[in-house]
Amino acid sequence: MDIYNLINSKAIQEHCRKIQYKFNTEELAVLIYRNKRMSIEEKITAYQELITDYPDMEVIERINCKHYDSVKDMIREEIQRLQNLRQEMQQVDENMIYTYETFYRYCQEFKESNNLYKTYDEVNMAIYQELKEDTENEILMLKLIKRSFIKSKKRIVEEYVITNDKNIKLIHIYNTMVFTDLDGIFLNIPTPFKKGDLLVSYSNVPFACGTFINYSENVFVLDWLCNWRDDLQEILDKGYCDSSDMNGTGYMFSENNKLECDHQFDYDSWEYYTEELKGTDRILKAISSFIKGEIGIDLLLETYKYILADKEVNGAFWYGYTDEGLKLAGLRDEDIKRVKG
Repeated sequence: MDIYNLINSKAIQEHCRKIQYKFNTEELAVLIYRNKRMSIEEKITAYQELITDYPDMEVIERINCKHYDSVKDMIREEIQRLQNLRQEMQQVDENMIYTYETFYRYCQEFKESNNLYKTYDEVNMAIYQELKEDTENEILMLKLIKRSFIKSKKRIVEEYVITNDKNIKLIHIYNTMVFTDLDGIFLNIPTPFKKGDLLVSYSNVPFACGTFINYSENVFVLDWLCNWRDDLQEILDKGYCDSSDMNGTGYMFSENNKLECDHQFDYDSWEYYTEELKGTDRILKAISSFIKGEIGIDLLLETYKYILADKEVNGAFWYGYTDEGLKLAGLRDEDIKRVKG
């Protein structure tokens, strides 16, 4: 098993591989649980490898994780949970119905089917038909849901991703009324990220809330990361954190083009943002460069006004800067030509 490939973030994968960071058995179990690419079958195989080939250890009690004398007992419970839920999902139950939700590329959110189905086979037939009709490959994810006729919050949810060859891969299954112990473990993973880095997050909510993949990019400038705290390990040793605390704060633009500093979740899925920034997001490049000490406050403020207003502001101001300096502030070649005349 390539342990570094278990990490969701490719940037963090490369960093941990470079420094040859050693994960213990408990951490590897959590990495498998949190992985967004592995199928349920692949996860079970990886869990079994941990049981067979890796050393045992104690699991301390945490806010949302009970104590285990043996981490392998916790892993066995997780394997059993997956197998039991798969069986419960498929068995016939007169008091339960099925539906499904599809995540389309164009709308960037889940849309629930208008139909209800009596059996697992019926809902799967409907899903396969919808995938067959999706000739433009717009469907990226699926949620298959089993829920009660009566008033109950209990739902069993299977989450699937659509592969390039249009097959569906089951990556997660959960009962909405139950949080697992693996959900509650905070991972302190070394990262290459620095204050002022331009990053992208795909999580709008903490990982444990069930939605494992979000195709909407949240581009932000990193201001703070949870594992930068000097006393973090002391806090973790006392069980005071859980996976919902695996976050950081950064500067980003809201839907109404308002600049704000807010939390981004699941730092183990963050990546460096390398694409061209568009619209008001171009200001994030100036904020990043300012935080890193590459430009001054005056250039940041003028760039902010220029990009937000989408017109020249204080024309004579720009001649005091080189083209390289203006690019650090987020101006494109056409912007530089425009402001310098």
